[in-house]
Order: sequence, then structure tokens, then C-alpha cells
Amino acid sequence: MIRILLVLLTLILPATAHAACSGPSQFEALAPEQQAALRDRAHQVPFARGVLWQIERGGVRSYVVGTLHLPDPRHAATLDRLAPLMPKADRLFLEMTTETEAAFMRDLTSDPSHYLMPAGTSLIEALGDEAWQGLLPHLKARGVPPVMAARYQPWFLGMTMSVSPCALRVLQSGQPGLDRLIERRALDLGLETRSLDSPEAMLATFSASPLDSQIDDLKQAIGAGTIDAEDTAALIALYFAGETQLAWDFSAHTVLTTAQRNGVSGMEGQLQRLEQDLLTDRNRQWLEILVAELRHAPAVVAVGALHLPGEQGLLAGLQRAGFTVERIEIRRD
Repeated sequence: MIRILLVLLTLILPATAHAACSGPSQFEALAPEQQAALRDRAHQVPFARGVLWQIERGGVRSYVVGTLHLPDPRHAATLDRLAPLMPKADRLFLEMTTETEAAFMRDLTSDPSHYLMPAGTSLIEALGDEAWQGLLPHLKARGVPPVMAARYQPWFLGMTMSVSPCALRVLQSGQPGLDRLIERRALDLGLETRSLDSPEAMLATFSASPLDSQIDDLKQAIGAGTIDAEDTAALIALYFAGETQLAWDFSAHTVLTTAQRNGVSGMEGQLQRLEQDLLTDRNRQWLEILVAELRHAPAVVAVGALHLPGEQGLLAGLQRAGFTVERIEIRRD
């Protein structure tokens, strides 16, 4: 979903100059004992580490890749490790192929009611003056005109602010993330490409929460000081270290400690709903497709890395369905 959101934001938001997604890792800035505690907790869940996996059932062998949707030169190592494996597959499964993503974008943007406030209403009145005033500095820092932000539904504005400025900048550069690099390689090999998400399912996910609930969540995030994404450099570093579960745990830790520092409780509920909607529910839907398909024909599955670890992750789901799961190391010099 994050890739779709990034594409949509690129179409709607003005292009501005931002710093690259690099610099000191916020995770490394934590006290050593806090780093150790988060790492130990993350490593308790199944398949906590690793971005490339071999799965097999009944002699049919496939490969699962956890992707980062942003461009990075270090993707070359992953592609090199995949190079001898992809010709053995019949097809590639992605969250959305380029073609399906384009169809989703057409459906979404052809009906602005999907992401704009109802006619005659404004987010300024919906949020109230205190929350709106608290939001304005964040809009200014990101180059989002307040008159535009006032028209957005809370889910869209909230997710707009959750994507870091550097992520928007690199996407606007037109460089592909790992999912699109793998898709290009598959097309060069003549592999069939298929989507795990559908435009209809994604639209349903976006519109699932009632408007009143969206407003309450956005007000809470503004008051908690968690409206901005500030941990992108750390998440990228953890991804390339293979620490997929730790990336999620660190992000959640950042949200909760920031909210606590600002005297706001209850952000756990927002995180749980986010995990349920964007990860758990989609994993369940994808597994229905993958378990049926991967029993009969070898494939490569390339999806966001956060979909892989945990009891509700894709790898645990495939293992419960009778697949053996084995991590493949990627050498990063």
C-alpha cells in the first residue's frame, strides 16, 4: 500500500526539494540498553530477520522477497542474488503490478470523493481550531498548502504526513524501488506478472473507517506529536540489515514514546488498527492466493518487507500451510 500512496502523493502534492533519506539512524541514537531490549523483543517472533526466503512444498520451490519501495543502490545486491533464481520461476507475484497500479490510480482519482472531504465541509472545522493550528507548522515544513490540506479526508492527510519528505522527493525523481526493479527483470525473462491486491480491495481498505473515526485519529496524532515521519533513515538502515521485525517495533516504539512525552495516551489502538488493516488482513487475503498457486507452480513473490515476519506474517502462514521456509543470505559488501 505504501507504494500506491507514494504515487498518489506525487500526483497531488507540489514537487519540492528535500534532503535525501540518509543520515544518522534514529535507532542508533537510542541508549544501548533500549536498542538491546527492542532487538530482543523483535527476535522473539517467527522469521524476524531476513528479506529473501526459499519456500517449498511437494517439490515445488519458490522464493519470497521482502521489498523496500524506495530506490537505493544497495538493491543491486538483492537483484544479483535473485538473478540465478528467477529463471526457475513461472510467474512473479507483486502487491500490484504496474498495470494494476495504473488502474487503481484511475479509479481513485476519477472519483475525488475517495480522498476529499464531502462537498461543503472542511477539515479545518472538522478538526477544530486547536488541532488545525497544531497541524499548520507541519504542513508548512512539507510544502503542503493549507487550503489544499483542508480539503483532504483525514485518512489521506494523515498518511500524507506519515510519508517522509525525502521519500516523496526520491519518488518524484522517477527512480524505481526494488519491487519495480524485480518486475522489470521478470518481464525481461518473459515471466507472467500478477497482482495480489486489487483496485477494488484497496479502495475498500482506504474507505473502511467512518469519517468521524478518521477525524478523532488525526486529532489524536496531532496532539501526540506523531503526525510527522521522522524515522525513515533508521527504517532503511534496519531493512538493509535484514531486521524486518525490528523496523516495525522501532517505529511503534517511536510513536508511543513521542505520544507519552506529549501526555497523550491511546496511540496503541491506532497502531493496532494500522497493523490489522495494512498488514494482517492483506496477508490473509494474499495467502489464499499464494497457498493455492505455489503448490503447483514455482514463483517469485515480491512484497513489502513488513509483510514477512510475525505470527500473522506471510512466511508463518505459508509454513502453517505445509511449506518449508528457509532463509537465503544476501551478501552486502
